[in-house]
Amino acid sequence: FFNVFFPLIPAIVEITFPPKSKVEVGIIRTVKLGDGSIVKERILEHNSPYSQTYDMAEMNSIQKILFSNMQGKYTLSESNGLIAVNWDYTFFPQKSFLSFLLVPLVARAFRRAMNRCLKKVKVFHESGA
Repeated sequence: FFNVFFPLIPAIVEITFPPKSKVEVGIIRTVKLGDGSIVKERILEHNSPYSQTYDMAEMNSIQKILFSNMQGKYTLSESNGLIAVNWDYTFFPQKSFLSFLLVPLVARAFRRAMNRCLKKVKVFHESGA
């Protein structure tokens, strides 16, 4: 569902976990990107299915230039039969002047990419697939 946020995340092609593992705090998942690169995400908090926090255990080369780390968190809540999704992402810039200028621009664009992804998930879910 996350098709592209180039060049930070060209597209998410596949997410895998170590064999015979379960999703839990400390596990590192491998994320294969559309450009052939691989990043790794570490689960920091997991309360299935209500919330999950993760950060980058390994970033791609573009991410490393701009950020010392990135952290995502999603929470799901239900009210009146509807599920609300909140997905936050925090960028921790490298200590360079250029990165501090770029972070607000990257964050704004990434927010749009996240919203597109969530809309695709919603359409998929509503289609009954």
